[in-house]
Amino acid sequence: FLQCFGCGAIDEHKTRFCQAGTICFNCSKRGHQSADCPEPQKKGPRGRGCEKCGVPTHIA
Repeated sequence: FLQCFGCGAIDEHKTRFCQAGTICFNCSKRGHQSADCPEPQKKGPRGRGCEKCGVPTHIA
């Protein structure tokens, strides 16, 4: 059998393909990449903009 050491799944995927630790650059949630994000794509640097005020023209 095949076990993922990232999330513990058995016979689903290899550890190197595990997305359990992946953080989305669009919504900052774990488990997917920004290309697969269900949220609307955000504008600005790396999709997030400023973490303090949310303005997409600069970063904190």
